[in-house]
Amino acid sequence: MAWVCGMDLGGLGFLSYVAWLDTETRKFALDHYIPRFSSSPTLLPVSPDFMPAGAKAYGFDGPQGLPQLHSGRTRRLCDEKADTPTRTMPLTLSPMYKGPYASLIKVSIRLFSEAVSTGQARLHGYPPSSNAAGPTIFETYPRKILKDHFGLSSIPSKRKEPHKYVEEVWNALKERDYRCSGVIRPTVDQLDAMLCAVAAEHLLKGQFKDLGAAPIWDPVQKIFREGYIVVPA
Repeated sequence: MAWVCGMDLGGLGFLSYVAWLDTETRKFALDHYIPRFSSSPTLLPVSPDFMPAGAKAYGFDGPQGLPQLHSGRTRRLCDEKADTPTRTMPLTLSPMYKGPYASLIKVSIRLFSEAVSTGQARLHGYPPSSNAAGPTIFETYPRKILKDHFGLSSIPSKRKEPHKYVEEVWNALKERDYRCSGVIRPTVDQLDAMLCAVAAEHLLKGQFKDLGAAPIWDPVQKIFREGYIVVPA
């Protein structure tokens, strides 16, 4: 039995939604946590009691890095390739940054950099972290998973039509034999976490594709730049 995990990250101090996935039975278990950065940080969710070995891969709906410096671009290549709504990002993690998705960007970038730099995880596509004892972490994008893997050409807006989004995405998952005990109708955030877990399942099986450019460590800012968005092949 191998477990993976998907996370729909929230902003600073907000809940992040978690979906654990048993890759053999395709059964989800839902959870949540709040990433914390302190002397005793909580970077990854604590594994449930029924999963003592932990998850082997964690997929995040949140950016791992900022755009490459001196490239003349404020949009990462992976965002362009996956057609994410992120059209521009800051080049530094200034506390004063108030642009689109500011809180999510700050939490996610810091989570990836600290998880790798402290040896808690290895980042997909970043060879220097390949000897880390922890699990693999990576970035993914639920909407691209729905288009490429589940074949949904028209996806309802999560904000304008949340009920329709839930209905169509939940049906798509169930048609592929994914289940979640005790859950009749997940929330939008829970579904996005599930989709991230599906990407983690395919990463573990070697059935994936990388969109974008390999992550690069910025030793001055102590963050990653660029990086792959991983989706099922």
